[in-house]
Amino acid sequence: MKNIITIIIFLCVAYANDITIRDVKGRVNIFMNNKTVIATNNMVLKKGSIIKTFNRSSATIVMENGNIKKLKQRSSLTLNYSKGKGNIRSMLLKLSSATTKSMVPQTVAGVRGSEQGKKGTFGVKWQSTKPSRANNSSLTYDRSMSSFNRGDYDKAKIGFNEYIKTTTSSTKEIKSLFHIALSEIELLEYNRAITTLNILKDKFPDKKMSSSILYYTAFCLFVTDNISRSKKYLNKYLKDNKGHYLYWDAKVLELMQCIGDNDIVQAKKIRNDISVNCKDENIHKNIMSMDI
Repeated sequence: MKNIITIIIFLCVAYANDITIRDVKGRVNIFMNNKTVIATNNMVLKKGSIIKTFNRSSATIVMENGNIKKLKQRSSLTLNYSKGKGNIRSMLLKLSSATTKSMVPQTVAGVRGSEQGKKGTFGVKWQSTKPSRANNSSLTYDRSMSSFNRGDYDKAKIGFNEYIKTTTSSTKEIKSLFHIALSEIELLEYNRAITTLNILKDKFPDKKMSSSILYYTAFCLFVTDNISRSKKYLNKYLKDNKGHYLYWDAKVLELMQCIGDNDIVQAKKIRNDISVNCKDENIHKNIMSMDI
């Protein structure tokens, strides 16, 4: 009897220390254990999980100590580890704008360089495209772009995939695949995004577009704990992309990798480079507040 009581007490304490999600309204995605799942009420969350809400969705996170964190629509939260390397992913998601800054080229080969300070809050803002009524295929593309700009990423993905089946425009097919990949990143579907980016890279090896593909692939691989592969893609990107609009985001990723490797000397060099040369206020402010 005494043993049973002890077990019950242990289970109660363990349950009380769980992090849970409650009051789930609308679509809420969770990236946990390297998988993307849709949140349900009273789901137990693990440290390192990423939670994200979308249009007309919200949730409440109950922390181990009973503290409440409320997520309104179009917001996100990364559950930190108490210490150690586990916090690196959280820091990256806070500092990097991979899911908050994206510049669509006017033409696929025209990615604009060094555009900074145009970030929102965990939602990508792309250039809008004026609707074309030339044919149903163009309408599908325009509507998909509108869905993307509204933050309706599931609908955007469906639309872009439909468009790809009928289009004869390689330029818009590239843009569509790229939007699908970014939609998947926004939906925390990092593994799917890696697959889409690889398809894009293999099918359309355009030089200027490949720079963005390299960075986003490195980012997704890092978030999914494929660190060695992430480094390979990042090193390729950093080799000759200074001035590219994602360059300082790549330097943040490089910084996180150095911290993960406990290479403090190199990490401080990178942080100094960012602090002196990066004009992005969000990155600059948060980098300088880091204790390396």
